[in-house]
Amino acid sequence: MIDNSGKVTVRSQQPMICTADIICPVHGTADSIDRTRWTLFSKEDVNNLIECLNKRGIRESELRQMLLQERTFIVEKTANCPVHKLDRTQVSVV
Repeated sequence: MIDNSGKVTVRSQQPMICTADIICPVHGTADSIDRTRWTLFSKEDVNNLIECLNKRGIRESELRQMLLQERTFIVEKTANCPVHKLDRTQVSVV
């Protein structure tokens, strides 16, 4: 990171190691850490995830196959999911 004076500072990220306290990056509360979150809210999200997985990767290809097998079920459940309860930025549709 470069500040206004042109000085370069390096800021390291905290590793994902359990510290067994309230600010644990692995098990801590959502408000205590800055954690990347992902969700599947629509059919497009499911399809995008499947398309992004590497067909030749050992673990990714297995996950991709499972998602392809369960795609109909996942899409049906995401369509019926009350998204506004899971993501506060989403608006409730009545």
